Amino acid sequence: MKLLILLAITCFMCTCIVKEQEDKYTQQVYIPKQYVVDIDSLVKATKPDDMTEVLIAYDPNVPGNKQYQGIRLGAHLKRMLEQQNLSAERFDVVFVCKDGYAPVRHATELLGMQDGFIVFKDLAATASEKWTPAMEKAFSPFYLVWKTDSVKAHELPWPYGLLHIKLVERDSLLFKGMSKHTAVLTGYHLFRKHCFSCHAINKTGGQVGPEMNWPRNITEYWTDENIKQ
Repeated sequence: MKLLILLAITCFMCTCIVKEQEDKYTQQVYIPKQYVVDIDSLVKATKPDDMTEVLIAYDPNVPGNKQYQGIRLGAHLKRMLEQQNLSAERFDVVFVCKDGYAPVRHATELLGMQDGFIVFKDLAATASEKWTPAMEKAFSPFYLVWKTDSVKAHELPWPYGLLHIKLVERDSLLFKGMSKHTAVLTGYHLFRKHCFSCHAINKTGGQVGPEMNWPRNITEYWTDENIKQ
């Protein structure tokens, strides 16, 4: 009995030490402000006249022409920002998917695009269903599509199994510091474009791969060779 009590006390003390270390580290790391937008609530609040049917001629995820029902990304993103009184210049938009994939784009970039749609129904499905059986598992509940050509399509995010959207504040001090180092800034933009969808930095980004900086930076437990690979 004494042994069990001693073991319980030891476990509790270890947990407290780890929690204290994580709290201290969190205070040193910039965790940005985040606003979560529930897409289901967004769609339900949309008037029928504001919903649209869209024909997608090219889709890197789905072969052939597809026709969907959905809402315009640009118009609703503008409304999201206005409702929270947020400046597009200061925020990134993160599309969070059920498989952990989470592509990121700057809000001003998306506001300038008129050809993005968050779709919630495949019009090839029956009247009582939102998706065909072939698409239900991966693509529901929402899918971001673009009405564009095959060249531009590969430069755009096409997240499926979309759950919600996060509006994440950009770290102005980070960008100010990086602006003095061209190579660092270039590397950061490459990471955003090719890696952010699967890896997070300071809790922002995807969850398919490991977090790169919280609660520990990967350079603390990976060698340079590991990182290069």
